[in-house]
Amino acid sequence: MGSTRKSKSRSKAETPPDKSPTAKISSREAGLLLGTICFFSGASVMIIEITGNRVLAPIFGNSLYTWTALIGVVLVAISAGGYLGGWLVDRSPSTKTLGLLLAAAAVATVVIPPFNSLLQRAVSGLGLVSGPVILSLMLFVVPGVLLGSITPFTIRLLSMVTGDTRIGSAAGVVGMLGTLGSFLGTFASGFFLIPRFGVRQIFLFTAILLFLLAALIFWRFKSAPSRPGMMMLLGFVALGGALFVVAPPLELEGTIWSKLTFYHQIRVLDQRVAPGRTVRSLLLDTTTEGGQVLETGELSVDYQHYWKMAVPVGDDLENALFLGAGAFGMPQHLARHREHAHVDVVEIDP
Repeated sequence: MGSTRKSKSRSKAETPPDKSPTAKISSREAGLLLGTICFFSGASVMIIEITGNRVLAPIFGNSLYTWTALIGVVLVAISAGGYLGGWLVDRSPSTKTLGLLLAAAAVATVVIPPFNSLLQRAVSGLGLVSGPVILSLMLFVVPGVLLGSITPFTIRLLSMVTGDTRIGSAAGVVGMLGTLGSFLGTFASGFFLIPRFGVRQIFLFTAILLFLLAALIFWRFKSAPSRPGMMMLLGFVALGGALFVVAPPLELEGTIWSKLTFYHQIRVLDQRVAPGRTVRSLLLDTTTEGGQVLETGELSVDYQHYWKMAVPVGDDLENALFLGAGAFGMPQHLARHREHAHVDVVEIDP
């Protein structure tokens, strides 16, 4: 009987205590919080990716090569993040680690614009294939990896809410919410954020969202880092914010006006090409759409002179319609040479 009591006592002592990282709040609230995390992390990935095109296009053009490089690099980063997240959650299935990943992703996101300003000159001379790939690797791999690691983390923690009795359901819910978040991020970027806000502001908003999610995890699960760890984390956040403020967007020399629209990064440049000869040009991303010599009004781009081919010599032109204004050089010159003609221009970009 003594040996039996000893065996029972040992069995009871070896039973592990409940160390579930979600035990400090109700399972319902824990599931809701983790679902929110995977939804908005999925949205953040797509906001960074779609907005990333507006980072690359003014340097390399809005081409198939640019999109292919960007999408390919982000996909590789997400896959690497999936492996990293699975490796980490097996060793530290804690909400504190999840919060730190989100905070690190916030810092990596807010420094994209200043790093882009620092790297633009170095990569501007690269090819249309290698250039977008290299710059995407420099700017988007780290946030992509960190956000990609959120999925396996939330799957594991969400399954622990139910005592690992519904792992399949946890994986399904995380996959569903992450995909829905990606859908929202894609539509929000293309239809709302990019047309209304600057690229820098979008990355700043996304970083703030990720940091707030990290703070929510630390607060509700009572899993904030130790005081030294928190001081280090806030130091990195402050450094990222300082870089964002200190490093202004890099503009081409001679830029007198710049604006991001639905279609392009539009820039107007004044370049002094010779004494008494200044060329004002309109750039759409990397394409010179048109230009004029300020002192004489002369058209500076060869294709702009083609308007003459539509007007035979001696023809008494009464009406003309231009589909697309360009830099308005061609309709302006036609109106000058045919003073009695009525010239209309149709343009889609405000």
